[in-house]
Formats: sequence, C-alpha cells, structure tokens
Amino acid sequence: MPQPHDFYPQNLSVSEIANPYMVANTFFHEYDLAYVKRTIASWMAAVYKTASWNNESPGNLVYFSERLLRLIEAGWLINQMDNSERLANLRLQYPEGEIDMMNPTLYCKFVHKDYPWDYFPRSLTRKEFITPYKVFPKFFQFRTLSEWKEELHNILHIALTGDNMEATGDVIDVLAFKKHLDKLADACHLISVREFEWSNGEIIVKTINTTNNEGENATEKD
Repeated sequence: MPQPHDFYPQNLSVSEIANPYMVANTFFHEYDLAYVKRTIASWMAAVYKTASWNNESPGNLVYFSERLLRLIEAGWLINQMDNSERLANLRLQYPEGEIDMMNPTLYCKFVHKDYPWDYFPRSLTRKEFITPYKVFPKFFQFRTLSEWKEELHNILHIALTGDNMEATGDVIDVLAFKKHLDKLADACHLISVREFEWSNGEIIVKTINTTNNEGENATEKD
C-alpha cells in the first residue's frame, strides 16, 4: 500500500527539486539516448520473458532503474510548472510551419552531429516534438507518481528473477509501459539538447541568442 511519501519525490536533492530541468540534463550527460532506449527495450523484454537479462550485470539494471526513477520524479515536478516560456518549446523561436523536424540542431547535440539520426525522437508526435512538455501530462495520466514507483519496483523484480507476471499477480501492459518510458526519454532528451550545453565541464543554460550560434560550440561535452 502506498505511503504518504510515495506521492512526492524522494530521490532528488533540494537543488534538483528547485530546478528539476537539471535532472534531465544530468541524466543525458550520464547516459546516451540510444543506450537508454536499448536498455528500456531489453528490460521490457525481460519482464515479458521474451528475452533474459542474463546478458548483462543485474547491478547495471538496478542502477539504471534508480536513475530512471529520478528522471520520473523530476518529470512529475516539471509537470506542475508553467513551461510555456521554456526554450524547448520551439514555438518561441519558429513559426510552426517553418519547423523542420529533420533539422538535427533541434534534437541532437553538436557533439553528435556526425550521426544525428540515432538521436531522433521516434516515439514523439509532431506536436510533442515541437513542445516536449506535452509528454508529461500523458505520462502521469497513465500512472501516478506513486504508481510509477511501485511498478518500476515490480518490473525490476520480475526482470531479474525467474518470476513471471502471473506468478507475482501483477498485470502490466508492457507495450504501453515501454511507450510511455520511451516518450519520457525522448522528451527529456529534447529538453537537454535545447536548453542546456556542457562547455569546459560547465553546465550552460541556453538562451535564444546562444542557440543561434550553437554550431560554434566546439568545446561542448556530453
């Protein structure tokens, strides 16, 4: 049974609670988007027992699930905020008819410019691509924060053990679960790309002026 604290973030620092957007940026400084997508797919396959997690250390999945939970908690906080003026909202810079979804600067960091297609947010609709903050209300309509915490714990157990959903009594729509996690990853990655950059080990918050010169940021790190 959920406890009162399950309805609020428990894994974020005070500064991260004050600025949850930084959590999205930190997550994608630690993980590559392609790795995140592969790990989610492998995890869901292990839950459904179409594949086994034996090919990788269980500790890797446990750690990944902890970092993902932090991202979900940050997303819950972001969903409570007014994001209409955030830079990830492309309507602040472009008329909608002029937004080219194939423009890699809109979804890929400069350091990855040689292979941008790996970072294209395939799970998002055009509206979500233009305004990735649209993902969060749907994400938390699908499951509340406390439900996400509980189900992440359950599917972690199922993936790492010989149990199946029938044995545990859990009924999990694995495809829907994967869809929403993919959307969360893609949306948060767009926020990281469009609103932050790393230069000489420092986090820089972008402004509309700096995005116009993004191609010059040769020192950016990811």
